[in-house]
Amino acid sequence: MLGSRRSRIQIAYDVIVAAPATMGELLSITGLNHDTLAKYLSFLTSRGLLEKVQKLNLATVYDPTTKGEELVTEIEAVTGMLAG
Repeated sequence: MLGSRRSRIQIAYDVIVAAPATMGELLSITGLNHDTLAKYLSFLTSRGLLEKVQKLNLATVYDPTTKGEELVTEIEAVTGMLAG
C-alpha cells in the first residue's frame, strides 16, 4: 500500500459497502469521526448513491441505492484490474 490514508473514493466505497446501517454503526465500521462521516453521508445521498430511510423504530438507516451498488461494482472491477 502506498500510504496509510484512504482516498475519498475508498472512503465512499467503505460507507456504501457498510450500508444498510445507522449512523452509529457506520461510525464503528468505517472508523471515521462524526463530522467526516456526516459530510460523506450528505454527499453520497445528494448524488443518489445512498438513501436515508426512517424505520418504524425511529432509527434512521442509510441504504445503498441501485446507483450506489453499481458504483461499488465498478470500483471493485477497477481495483481488480489494478491488482493484477
